[in-house]
Amino acid sequence: MIAVNMRSAMGALTGVQRYAIEVFKRLDKESCRSVAPAEILGSMKGHLWEQCTLPKEVSNSSLLWSPGNVGPLRVRNQVVTIHDATTFDHPEWFDRKFSLWYRFLLPRLAKRVKGIITVSEDSKRRLAGHLGVSAEKIRVIYNGVSPELSPAEPDSIARLREKLGIKGEYFAYVGSLEPRKNLKTLIEAWRSVQPQLKDTELLIAGSAGHVFSGEGESECPEGCRFIGRLSDDDLPVLLSGARALAYPSLYEGFGLPPLEAMACGTRALVSDIPVLREVCGDEAIYFNPLDSASVANAILSVAEESEEQRRKAITSGRGRAAEFSWERSAHQHKEFFEEMREVQNG
Repeated sequence: MIAVNMRSAMGALTGVQRYAIEVFKRLDKESCRSVAPAEILGSMKGHLWEQCTLPKEVSNSSLLWSPGNVGPLRVRNQVVTIHDATTFDHPEWFDRKFSLWYRFLLPRLAKRVKGIITVSEDSKRRLAGHLGVSAEKIRVIYNGVSPELSPAEPDSIARLREKLGIKGEYFAYVGSLEPRKNLKTLIEAWRSVQPQLKDTELLIAGSAGHVFSGEGESECPEGCRFIGRLSDDDLPVLLSGARALAYPSLYEGFGLPPLEAMACGTRALVSDIPVLREVCGDEAIYFNPLDSASVANAILSVAEESEEQRRKAITSGRGRAAEFSWERSAHQHKEFFEEMREVQNG
């Protein structure tokens, strides 16, 4: 029996939580079970539960999978998913206590567990260097795109436009509001293009996480709005109605929103960083995330492209997104778990 540490899947939905939920619901329930606290716990209490209580609850399981970056040090028969190396590469982006805890825990955990999963080759390279383990111990399994993410019906788009008070065309940003997402540069770029796109808005959807060092919402120029976190029902509708997704992130473990935009038939404008090249391939428009003029040029290139260019790009983008499925991801997880159990029994 495989026990799945679902502490990370509790609370408001984030990328890590979505990953845990999407993979878990596709695993064979006859051979795996969920283990989680009885209620949502704060950061300190949650870590105490994970380190002290969880090992007792999984003592009869053949393997523990911890999908949320951390797991109990006492459990050796464990696979842990570590999504990125951000706390090592950029500790200044996080709350100091959170960063110190992760930098203390993860190298020790990585050396004790049977295997490690991460979500991109770029993350594997970074983690191997920081954790002091062989790259062979780390298995790359890509995230997937939810089947619910597809082009929305015109009526659904019209209803959301009315709900949000959208009058004309718009570009969208979707994701958490944290330093590495680089929204200041996006807003600066929008300020420079706004005179040429007077009837177009930039809509920023997301909310700040509690573990990140504080950065207030940058002052929005005319035509730019923060619209808060969207429901799972509204997300594909917002993406479907957008001229493009603008995603200026400085650092990602995987970077799911650009693929989600492609799945919804929307262009993706993304940072030219290795992991997004790995994930998006040739189907995105890339810009230098440190140069607002480069971001502005990408926005204008999409605003000015012909309908034929747009149609071709949308078709190829949907093809790229279709290469990433949660079904495939879950199948690869099952294979890796079986390999780790064979190592345990060997």
